[in-house]
Amino acid sequence: MFLSGKPFLADAENLRAIIIEKTGSRRDIPVSIAVGGYTRHAMVVMWMDTVSQLGFKRLSNSTQRPAAGE
Repeated sequence: MFLSGKPFLADAENLRAIIIEKTGSRRDIPVSIAVGGYTRHAMVVMWMDTVSQLGFKRLSNSTQRPAAGE
């Protein structure tokens, strides 16, 4: 997983810590995720659940199609 272009260990605890570090107490800002075509559904659900538990209400996600030959 990447956040703002930087890789991080893909688990809910790390995601939670990084989001809190980046946003502080602000929960009114939009949060979005862009995933590749082969991203596991479970990872997207984990991301959405973690962000929702932190109190964010403006969530969006998008999927990119795999490049030719992937």
